[in-house]
Amino acid sequence: MKNIFYGLILCAAVLSAQTNGLFPVITSTIPYSISDIQFISSTKGWIVGNSGMIMKSTDAGNSWTAVNSGVTNNLQKIHFVNDQVGYAGFTGKSSILRTSNGGTSWQVVNLPVSPSTDTARTPYAIYFLSPSTGFVGCGKSAASDIFMTTDSGKTWTSKLNLVSQSAYFTDIAFSGPNRGVAVANNYAQLYYTSNGGSTWTKSAPLSVGTVTYTSSVINAVSMTDSLHVNICGWGSWFSLQPMMLFSSVDGGASYTFKTLNGASNAYGSGYDQYFKDKMNGLAVGGYRGCLIVKTTDGGSTWTQLPVLSGHQLRAITGSGDTVWATSLNGLIVRSTDMGTSWKSLTNNTQEQIESAQFISQSVGYLTTYYGGMRKTTDGGTHWSNIGNINPGIPGNALDNVQAVKFVDANLGFAAHNYGEVSRTTNGGTTWSIVVPGDSSTNSAARAIFPVSANKVYVVRTKATTSTDQLITLTNSGASYTIRDTVMKKQPNDIAFYDDYRGIVVGSSGGIKYTVNGGTSWGDGSVTGIPAGKTLSGSSIYMVQIIDSVNTWAVGTSLLLKSTDLGKNWTYVPHNIIVPDTILYSMKFLNKNIGYVGGLRGGLSKTTNGGTTWTQIQGIDIANAIWEIAFKPDSSAWICTSIGNVFTNATLANVAAVTSAPKEFTLDQNYPNPFNPSTTISYSIAAKGTVFLRIYNVLGQHVATIVNGMQDAGEHSVQFDAHSLSSGVYFYTLTSSGLTVSKRMILMK
Repeated sequence: MKNIFYGLILCAAVLSAQTNGLFPVITSTIPYSISDIQFISSTKGWIVGNSGMIMKSTDAGNSWTAVNSGVTNNLQKIHFVNDQVGYAGFTGKSSILRTSNGGTSWQVVNLPVSPSTDTARTPYAIYFLSPSTGFVGCGKSAASDIFMTTDSGKTWTSKLNLVSQSAYFTDIAFSGPNRGVAVANNYAQLYYTSNGGSTWTKSAPLSVGTVTYTSSVINAVSMTDSLHVNICGWGSWFSLQPMMLFSSVDGGASYTFKTLNGASNAYGSGYDQYFKDKMNGLAVGGYRGCLIVKTTDGGSTWTQLPVLSGHQLRAITGSGDTVWATSLNGLIVRSTDMGTSWKSLTNNTQEQIESAQFISQSVGYLTTYYGGMRKTTDGGTHWSNIGNINPGIPGNALDNVQAVKFVDANLGFAAHNYGEVSRTTNGGTTWSIVVPGDSSTNSAARAIFPVSANKVYVVRTKATTSTDQLITLTNSGASYTIRDTVMKKQPNDIAFYDDYRGIVVGSSGGIKYTVNGGTSWGDGSVTGIPAGKTLSGSSIYMVQIIDSVNTWAVGTSLLLKSTDLGKNWTYVPHNIIVPDTILYSMKFLNKNIGYVGGLRGGLSKTTNGGTTWTQIQGIDIANAIWEIAFKPDSSAWICTSIGNVFTNATLANVAAVTSAPKEFTLDQNYPNPFNPSTTISYSIAAKGTVFLRIYNVLGQHVATIVNGMQDAGEHSVQFDAHSLSSGVYFYTLTSSGLTVSKRMILMK
């Protein structure tokens, strides 16, 4: 529906107090992207991620508590030797973190620098044989090293140095005190040792038949005994390369390629793997979605498992049959049967919600950009991850999802990148392609409008033929016809009043209308656009026909209304926060009540047919409102680009936040505007971990000025913005599950 992939990595834009009756239903429980996970028992585990995030679980991942790492660098790796001693690698310096008290406190341990000018070598691989003896693999474009310590990190010695190679070590594994292997991210660099890491020998090149891999990325390695090694790595849809899976039976000296059985959508990289014993292992990864493969014969053969979400998985850990996996988006999932079934442990996965629809008072669906689907059967109180929109056709990748629409409880359609249209006839359990796409990354089916089961309209860009097309699906999707819309611009949305009268909107101000079911199209005419704005310079993202005399469209700083089903349009002045706000979403309940949401403008509501608009306060205006839906009971559901969902519905077992604790406040910075420093004051209600972060107007994180445990009460901190350019910034306070934000202006 909307063609921009807006990748905000902003932490939870939640309501700190009830705002106009809206309260959060799905919000983020993990504040940053996750890089790695490790469980050292069936209950105790750790995750690390961006901005120095370390979080600990003592209940098998059901809940997580933030730990003060003392740094704001992105953390890449977590490795605990035992219950007390652990290490973490972070970007920006040739250093790692060490704890000797179970993560209560962390100290920076510096690694040697070689050459002396290279001070930002990142440790991506950490493996300790004991609390005192361990290895760190790191690298940068200038050089890569494997460092060894025998005194708990006090001193380090380089045991392997790769000079002038764009490679860094991604993983290290040992089967005991003597035999180990190390893998790198480029040039297919693999090494093994048989003397406890004192010296390392390069493995034989990876090859399949007569083809030798010279530049492939290997991401993970596992040793199940002194001789048996399994590695996984690069895969690509563009090259039709499945996940690379190799095994060794000589301790890593040489490797044999292993096939992936039954793989229909396995063209994605493998990022991590876990073996519970010599025979049974899992590898995870993906490209446009989730990819999980399993072996039960020690890596000789692998079988793809059903995907569990729309997320590319980046790390996996386990304790026996219980395994945990994570994605960069904040997803944490757990399986207690070695990958057969999975449960999501995080509420929100920071992925934009492309479609939201209630087909009854009880049943509703949420679909994300990567095809992850959630379903509710109790009116939205609880949402279950029901899997992924995976067409399952051999030779097709898991193409990103632009829109999903259900006709009834069973029949639904999805629009994909590459121009594909898929269909479900069992309420989203399985999907199959009904309209094929092509191989161009510029092709995409973007929007769907079902008039009935016997007539469903889809618009798409067909790059291989340089056309924009209207697809008419009939007979519940069993048949279809394709016509050119003659828009010659990228279509973003479609709406029909009946079988014949409809509208398509798109890029560069494109508006087309038809009165004969798409056989011919006319150009919509727009008047009243104020000086300084142009229709051709604006994209139209969404259109809705309410009745024969009320049609609305929104786009780049535009709010348009038509009273004749799209032939003539009038610009509607609005007060939606920022004059040049990009409006992505819109939904009217009837001709009077409607919501409009966007990038900087947050969310606004009208109760008089668009004559006036009221800003809904409380949702962080750096967050994008991506999709809006109504239930049959007229309750509104607001979905965002980072996966949060808000509603004004009355839900069982979900309490609206009527007011934030009085002690949880964030004051306006002073002075404001400022140059280059300003003071930010705030209060927290209870002792806990506090984050105070700075974002630019695009939602990009630019600084963290508070990250640690603080006592209840009032606090002040000075923010120095000498390294930032002039402009508008947002500062966000997070503590005890509450978040509040304010805006400030840097004026140099």
